[in-house]
Amino acid sequence: MRLYHSNSYFVNNPQKRGMVFKTTSNDIESQIESDEDESNVEIKYVPSEEIYGAFCDEDWAVIGRSNPIKATESTEVMIVRFVAILEHHLQLLVEERRPGSVLSLSVTVQLTKLVTTIAMTYGDPNFHRLSHALHVTTSLNKILSETSEFTDALDKFSLVFAAFLHDAGHTGMTNKMLQDDGHILSKKYSADVPIAERHSIEIACNTLSQPEYNALCNAIMPDDLSKIIFYKALFQSILVTDIADPNRTRQCVQRFDTAYNNGNSSPDLCPLRQHLDDIVTQAFKGRSDVKEAYPNEFCITIAGLQQCTRREHIMLLSDISHLFQCWENFLKWNFRLYKEIYNNFLKGLCADPSEGWYEGQIGFLEKYAIPLATRSQIFLNCGFSSKIINLANTNLALWKEHGVEASLIMADGIKEGDGESHVLEKLFGLQHLDHA
Repeated sequence: MRLYHSNSYFVNNPQKRGMVFKTTSNDIESQIESDEDESNVEIKYVPSEEIYGAFCDEDWAVIGRSNPIKATESTEVMIVRFVAILEHHLQLLVEERRPGSVLSLSVTVQLTKLVTTIAMTYGDPNFHRLSHALHVTTSLNKILSETSEFTDALDKFSLVFAAFLHDAGHTGMTNKMLQDDGHILSKKYSADVPIAERHSIEIACNTLSQPEYNALCNAIMPDDLSKIIFYKALFQSILVTDIADPNRTRQCVQRFDTAYNNGNSSPDLCPLRQHLDDIVTQAFKGRSDVKEAYPNEFCITIAGLQQCTRREHIMLLSDISHLFQCWENFLKWNFRLYKEIYNNFLKGLCADPSEGWYEGQIGFLEKYAIPLATRSQIFLNCGFSSKIINLANTNLALWKEHGVEASLIMADGIKEGDGESHVLEKLFGLQHLDHA
């Protein structure tokens, strides 16, 4: 057992519903809160490493569906889980730099406070909410265990941190909706900047810049080079999640072809070209000597494109990981996305999603998701890459078979005011698969 200052949390007995462990219901949507008298509930002491270990043991296909870490909408529980994952990777980072080092108590306290602060910026859209961020983070953490391409601890921590905050402050509106509606966020950035993604980055940067997180920042990035690497990874990993922009998506593929298939290089391929000054400002308060001191970090190279492409593809896989997991995960998040878009339709911000929803999911799987997974094979262990592609193809086949009816169930459920659990029960009843 490690002898570092690991956060530990009190959780209820596994035989009762509680903060982390709950076995009283098989419903994935069950909430942590309970109306029962908890005065006699037994309390168990659980180190964060034990929580992290439970995530590592979870099967990829059923992430969020297995005890003792079933999906939850409890912000308190999700914060505990985020901290456990981030703390693990931060400990590996300090050990890599200085073998035998341990996280100080001040660092773990500041990490918990930072996670809590950023978690509170997540609102209540049906899809782009804190539970989505947790699903993405746990999926990304699992992917990192299935690749040998990421050996640097700072790179791993940066990716996990980016997954946690990638939708912070999300309004539930797409960037086009924000722009067309004249939302206040659309006035903060230039027209070619992805609004929601840049806003999430700004939340993280502004929070990290506060003096109360000095010990944590020194643990993550103690020198100039580590600051550059961390902030570049943050910007690269989050900006690329604007997959609704066809130009941004096309450039991501072009970067892959250039980096790994001897494609044509161009300055336009650098996703950070227009953000480099922002990175210097955030990391170094605008110091003028940084670019001159580290020129290789601010120019386009094949090695740099390969690193960028790896980060982007791992993040993109994680962001839509439910498409590469079990049918139940696919349906759950598909319904949440449908409901979020439908709410925007009611506000007059977009068309009714029921028109073309069935065909749209087929097109997204065939033209975007499966090609993404296919490209990503070079980054992943062979067995794992085959697994995610097979799961995506299985979901595609099931959607072609049941998607018309599933789309009607979603539309009718929303119009009739049915709760999510009721709608999902109907959706899950369309097809039962054994993922044992």
